[in-house]
Amino acid sequence: MKAMHRRHSRTRMNDTIRPFSLLNRLIMTVSIFCLTGCMHLANYAPIIKAETHHAMPNDWQINGKLALQVPDQNQPTQLQSHVLRFTWHQQNDDFTLQLNGPLNIGSMRIIKQQQLTTFIKGDRRIESNNAEQLMSKQANLPLPLNSLSFWLVGQPSPIWPFKLIDSDRTIDKTSFIQQGWRLEYPEFMPNLQHRLPKKIIARHDSMKLRIAIHQWQLNGGSEQR
Repeated sequence: MKAMHRRHSRTRMNDTIRPFSLLNRLIMTVSIFCLTGCMHLANYAPIIKAETHHAMPNDWQINGKLALQVPDQNQPTQLQSHVLRFTWHQQNDDFTLQLNGPLNIGSMRIIKQQQLTTFIKGDRRIESNNAEQLMSKQANLPLPLNSLSFWLVGQPSPIWPFKLIDSDRTIDKTSFIQQGWRLEYPEFMPNLQHRLPKKIIARHDSMKLRIAIHQWQLNGGSEQR
């Protein structure tokens, strides 16, 4: 009787242990499957490389066309448009801007050397410590010259605070707000070393500035079209 009782007890214990053993095996199998799946996905996960660009050289030159829309002096509610060809030559913190427009604007040159800016048009030669006021007063062209040398290379000026609106390096678009101007860069030049703007749109209240860059020249050498 005792032997039969022991056999029945072992049978009940085996029947009790067997479901737990099957459950443990099932859990282990599922765990191994999940780990294998995760490793498989990790091996095929997309890798996004950060786009790197070298620092801009201190000596560069561009040429192209700009269109400036400003309120009319005689009728402020009306807008006046100016289309000009331009050449900008940057050397460290100094620049020379050559503008060529229709007959009512003509040809002019703005030279900035250190803190002094010189406006040259025909026989007129006027100097000032404020480049933007000089340009606005002498030519009625309120160009943001104090920051434009940075904006032309697609960067906000380090002098003034700015707010980044959007940045997506994969589609080469970026925009920010600085000094009341909203800068947009809808298109860039294809280049391996530098991210050079091809089109720039700047807005400030009712003013609008559109710049199309036809050619970049870096350090007097390599060019981008």
